[in-house]
Order: sequence, then C-alpha cells, then structure tokens
Amino acid sequence: MDTDQDIAELKRMVAESLEIAKDTNKAVHSLRRSARFEMVSRVIYWIIILGILGVSYTFVTPYLTQLEQAYSSLQSNLNKAQTTTTGAQNYLQNVQNAVKKIPAL
Repeated sequence: MDTDQDIAELKRMVAESLEIAKDTNKAVHSLRRSARFEMVSRVIYWIIILGILGVSYTFVTPYLTQLEQAYSSLQSNLNKAQTTTTGAQNYLQNVQNAVKKIPAL
C-alpha cells in the first residue's frame, strides 16, 4: 500500500510539475511576444522620427538658402557703405585741407 500511495503522490507531483511547466511556457511566450512588439514599435518610432526630420529638411532648405543669400547681400551692402563712408571722410578731409590753404581775405 505504501507503494500505491507513493505512486499516487508521484502522479500528483508530475501533474503539478506539468501544470507549472505549462504556465511557465505561457509566460515565456508572452514575454517573447512583448519583446518583439516593443522592438517593432521602436523601429517604427525611429523610422517616423527620421522621416519627419528628412521631410523637414527638404522643406526648410530653400528658406535657409534664401536667408543665407540675404545675409551675404546685407554683409556686402554694409561693406560698401563702410567704403563709401571712408571715401566721404577722406573727401571732407581733403576739402578742409584745401580750405586751410586758401589765404585769408
């Protein structure tokens, strides 16, 4: 009888181990599925982010080019104005020197 009880106990333990193994297997598959879903979600996220950056760059580039050209034009005009101002100052200095050389009346 002791053997019948041992066999019954072993059967119960095997059934319990089988149930635990099935639960563990379900949990592992669920974790793998979640990990795959997370990886796919991250890839899609970065594709969207990089796509938005690429499209933004495409749309912003002409405006940046115009801004750069406007800045270059402004810089060129400021250099011309500085040259003109320097020329005017030299002209006034020459006029003052010429006036000083005129004898007093």
